[in-house]
Amino acid sequence: MTTLAPTVTATTIGPDAHVWVTGHIDLAVHDTLYRVIHQTLEPGVKTVTVDLTSCQMLDSGGIGVLIAARNTAFERRTILTVTGASGIVARVLQNTGVWTILTGLPEPDTTT
Repeated sequence: MTTLAPTVTATTIGPDAHVWVTGHIDLAVHDTLYRVIHQTLEPGVKTVTVDLTSCQMLDSGGIGVLIAARNTAFERRTILTVTGASGIVARVLQNTGVWTILTGLPEPDTTT
């Protein structure tokens, strides 16, 4: 498996912001992730989507950044949603109990 260099980029178009995350989100990336997401939470933005499709690993500090960003968004009446989580990233979100909070989706059925 090829490891992607971590990147966090964002675009805001009108009331919608989109943040793309690639690679491993660990201690070296927390500050960047925090800064980029919080920069999208400007007046007039109504939704922020954090796309983890290309995120290969997410540590507990990264989850903390996402929860803090979600809470800030809520305070500003902005909807922040995490999308694209799969594999180990999805399992980490599920096992830590934040899957539904961050994605807005019900917990996947893992009994099959």
